[in-house]
Amino acid sequence: MSSTSSVSPRARNVHLGVLGLLAFLAPLRQEEFRPVLLMKIAISLAVILTCVADSKYLSKPMPRWAKWVMFLTWPVASCVYLVWTRGWKRGILLFLACLLCLVLLTAMGFVVFEHPSAFLKGTP
Repeated sequence: MSSTSSVSPRARNVHLGVLGLLAFLAPLRQEEFRPVLLMKIAISLAVILTCVADSKYLSKPMPRWAKWVMFLTWPVASCVYLVWTRGWKRGILLFLACLLCLVLLTAMGFVVFEHPSAFLKGTP
């Protein structure tokens, strides 16, 4: 196995799971859990690491400069990456599917953390 394709699909899935966990935890209030800047950096790193692992798995490794550009512009760069690796139709559809999953996880986190009494019986 060559060094460019040494990433397994499992590594991509782990990165996606971390990204989903961060999206779920995003609605927590700052005084409860997180400084805002650290959460934004963690989400951008999770997106970048997922794209880097995916590019290595697809044997299309990204140059070092592209990783820095992606860190600074990750919402747009992740869509560009998916179009670059999957083509226009699949790339846009995959980006929209990932965006929908992240929005749903964030909404679930908002409901759980803002209205915990709905999930804990016997509390007011």
